[in-house]
Amino acid sequence: MMKKRTSRTDEENLLLAAASGLTKTVQRLLAKGTNPNVQAPSGASPLYLAAKFGHEKCVRELLNAGANVNIESKLYSLIEKDKSDAIKSKVREGLDPNIISPLCAATAGKHYNIMKLLLDKGANPYKLSPYGYALSKTSYRCTEILDNDKVSMQLHPYTAAHIAAMNNDVKALRLLKIYQEDMNFSAAFDQLKWKNFFGAIEKYHVASTPFHAAAASGSLGAASFLCNEKQQVNQLACDKLPYIRADGSLSDSHIGLTALHLAGKTGNKAMAKLLLMYGATVNYEGRRPLFWLNMYEPRQWTPLDFAVMYGKNIDTINLLIEQGGHLNYWKDHLQHAVKTNDVWLTEQLFNFKKDKKPDLSSYLYIAVVNNRVDIAQILLRNGARVTDALIATAEDSDYPKMTELLNAHKHEGLSFSTRVKRFFCLPAESSSHLRSATALSLGLNQK
Repeated sequence: MMKKRTSRTDEENLLLAAASGLTKTVQRLLAKGTNPNVQAPSGASPLYLAAKFGHEKCVRELLNAGANVNIESKLYSLIEKDKSDAIKSKVREGLDPNIISPLCAATAGKHYNIMKLLLDKGANPYKLSPYGYALSKTSYRCTEILDNDKVSMQLHPYTAAHIAAMNNDVKALRLLKIYQEDMNFSAAFDQLKWKNFFGAIEKYHVASTPFHAAAASGSLGAASFLCNEKQQVNQLACDKLPYIRADGSLSDSHIGLTALHLAGKTGNKAMAKLLLMYGATVNYEGRRPLFWLNMYEPRQWTPLDFAVMYGKNIDTINLLIEQGGHLNYWKDHLQHAVKTNDVWLTEQLFNFKKDKKPDLSSYLYIAVVNNRVDIAQILLRNGARVTDALIATAEDSDYPKMTELLNAHKHEGLSFSTRVKRFFCLPAESSSHLRSATALSLGLNQK
């Protein structure tokens, strides 16, 4: 039978004291020779915890005792060696991939005095998150393990400046700028080892910069500050590594996006207006890394495509249209709207469409099969044609409302000539009865 442990070690006590702000306890343990760079199973050090919770006195004591201002968790060495299986095991055991550095912890907590203290002691403002580091090492398997929802939302905290931007913390950004010359810094990966058929070398790609993070989070103050710092407004950001299949084609490739794409995606009119004022290109298309590996590269999404599909803010959409925005993927958006029963989006798409009437038969079929009556009404209003096969499908599926709608529309949609033809093509007996009724109603003599 295992004996229950009743007391903590000095190293565990130091971690707890630093997190709790117990300065005297920290002093006593450090005086005993306790390692100031000990790490918890999560990867957090005493300095990280003291910075995170804003305990400035503890931070000073730890720095004076030799605490490493740029201490790294074990994840970084594993990423360096591309040990993806070991990373998966360590993360499962509790090693936290969100722990970056004491500076990032202080920035997240808006502890400005601690930030300055750490920066004066040599804290690296360019320190990347574990995910960002794996991205820069082009380690696809490592990035897949360390990925989280924030990556796909362009809200990953790659550096301290990203964190400040997401918090709309202009004060922190100003402080970082004193020590950080490049405020556009982010993780970057290059493809110098891949060439296209013409021998051209693909340039490197950058993940979301602090500016992208500000746009994605709606941080107007931070975005304005970064724009004034000569931020490249139309810079593309790609936050995921492309995966190359065995046959050399691309799979799971995420396109690069501008800040205006992100403003459209979040439906933030004020952000879109700010970016356009600073020179954002309204129809800038996203671009995928390694695009030349595919024989055909289709047109990519514009900010308006994102605004329509995800943002769904009519004011943002109208602003982009007023500035000349256009949709590259109208048909794809309509298919998505019909499949997901998105009535609002379906209506809006027909408001935007200015080309000649498209063929809506496939979309109406999807609406009928899924019994989307409201969607079917919109499609029929905009020119979708009813066929006997569609009516039969609705009847066979036991959709009475859909069947009634289709039958009514088919009758309404018949031209005068078609009705005349059908009248004269009636069976002899029926035609005779109808002609008799018509004659009687007109007061004609029947012989």
